[in-house]
Amino acid sequence: MLMKTLAQWTLTVSLLKLSAGIIFGFSLEPTGLAKPLADLRDYNGTYYGSPDTGTIGYTGGTLYRDNQDNGAVSGCRGEGCGQHSGVDIPVPSGTNVYNSIEGVVVMSECNGSWGGLIVVRATNPWNYSEQIYLTYAHLKSRRYSNGQLVLPGDYVSTGAKIGISGGSSRDSCAGRSTGPHLHFQIDLDDGNAYPWYPHVSALNVRDDKYAVTAKTYNPIVFLTGGYRWTFARRNDRELWNLFNFQSWGVSGSALWTDSGPDPYISRGGLSNCGFGAPCSSNITAEAKEYSSVFLDTYNQCTSGIGKVYFTTNEDSYWSESKSVRYYPWYGEFADHIYMQSNPNWRGIVTGLRIDPAENCNRYIWDPTYYGEITIER
Repeated sequence: MLMKTLAQWTLTVSLLKLSAGIIFGFSLEPTGLAKPLADLRDYNGTYYGSPDTGTIGYTGGTLYRDNQDNGAVSGCRGEGCGQHSGVDIPVPSGTNVYNSIEGVVVMSECNGSWGGLIVVRATNPWNYSEQIYLTYAHLKSRRYSNGQLVLPGDYVSTGAKIGISGGSSRDSCAGRSTGPHLHFQIDLDDGNAYPWYPHVSALNVRDDKYAVTAKTYNPIVFLTGGYRWTFARRNDRELWNLFNFQSWGVSGSALWTDSGPDPYISRGGLSNCGFGAPCSSNITAEAKEYSSVFLDTYNQCTSGIGKVYFTTNEDSYWSESKSVRYYPWYGEFADHIYMQSNPNWRGIVTGLRIDPAENCNRYIWDPTYYGEITIER
């Protein structure tokens, strides 16, 4: 089941891209939305993105709710360590940029801070009563494929080319930028001017009060429909912390742990990820938008009852009151755990913990394999 599930996902994405996206230049996701850059990796809360989901990564860029000074002020890197309201994607100047969701252009200009700027108003595909604003910044050209200038009032379809990226010192209308990249963000409609962004002096201050999430969505997660960890890079556990384990590894597209009593893994809090400052492994999943956790595992140790714990911006501690039971069995297991069944699944979900069994045998080889963990809509 574990390998089959991952293979089916890859096949589904490939067929969709071939039938509706890549042949036209953009990447159409299974959600029906398009990424702003063709073959851009999924975002999973690390500095590299989900392996094997695209060639364009995030290394060297600033992530959502991240800082821009490598943690010099906030003391950490990653989600919550800064107030960056979008995702900076390092990409060579001159790369085609595509519209992610059909809508109407409400702003197209050369801006002193944002550089070449396009803002598109669209209906939230996950909530039809809500309007959202998609911001594409540091563009050195704001023209369609036919060469016409993108203008306010234009209707733009999903996947339409709307310009090319810039941001280098040699590019026209680079704005406030230290190198070539695309800034992409999704704002909520709060009745104020758009795009929303914090004061520059606040970018490197921790977002402990979740000011950014009150105004914006995590853009790449929004497009792909959730946080997805698939453990495709050998010995990279993608910032998941391990507890009560004897040994662990990442191979064959799975994270495995061989454990003693009460083994579990968790995502959230500070981790050592090889940078000068600790990095945050927190997530930012709006509870009202994300209903379930999908687990694809292979269990050689189970007591028949597992639990998925979570933390939120309202309560940052693990507790039984913030957990949902599931019922794994020996061998292959793949199922969705409906998290909204717990009334405390509200606000912003910041952490996730998977407890597959209460008691494993420390004297025998009885590992649990995690092939995929997803928080999804």
